[in-house]
Amino acid sequence: MNDYYDPVQYWEDRGQDYTGGESPSEYAYMCWMVDQYTTPGDNLCEVGSGYGRVLTELERYWTGRYNCGFLYSRALDMFDIVDSMRAQCLTRTLKPVFKWNGLSLPVVDNVYDFVLSTSVLLHVTPDCIERVLAEHVRVCKQYLYVATYSGSGPCSAHCFVHDYSRLFDLNGLRVIERKEFGPDRICWLLEV
Repeated sequence: MNDYYDPVQYWEDRGQDYTGGESPSEYAYMCWMVDQYTTPGDNLCEVGSGYGRVLTELERYWTGRYNCGFLYSRALDMFDIVDSMRAQCLTRTLKPVFKWNGLSLPVVDNVYDFVLSTSVLLHVTPDCIERVLAEHVRVCKQYLYVATYSGSGPCSAHCFVHDYSRLFDLNGLRVIERKEFGPDRICWLLEV
């Protein structure tokens, strides 16, 4: 199945010029979820910010809908394990990204009203997935948004299929919304 995979090294190399991303409809759905389930003054967190595509989409949505930037109404902390991605994110968004080790987020419990995890969990190895999802839950007060690979198509060496229903049950998460995008993408809004 998957050969040895070092996530930090893989993404450090790939992050030098990575420009991938989800579909426009998936980003629109994510922005709508953030709009519906957060209020001005809320604290949000993005785990695995990459080069800043989520913040870029949130800013575009907020500017179009409210004629102001997203960061004028809500706080967002971003975390990534890869220095090259963190540097790209800072260049593209002008917002610094905190370093994390891929397992433990350097913040206190229940600090974020809404946690975003877009295309992150599919890259977590099976031996670490329970701990990583539990860490997402630990820092979250209310809502967790997960967008990931559904496991229905071929799996690359840097992607892993996980039993999300079991993981959500294990962490006491309640599914509020669930939406599929194409044959191999799925998004959930979960309540902690």
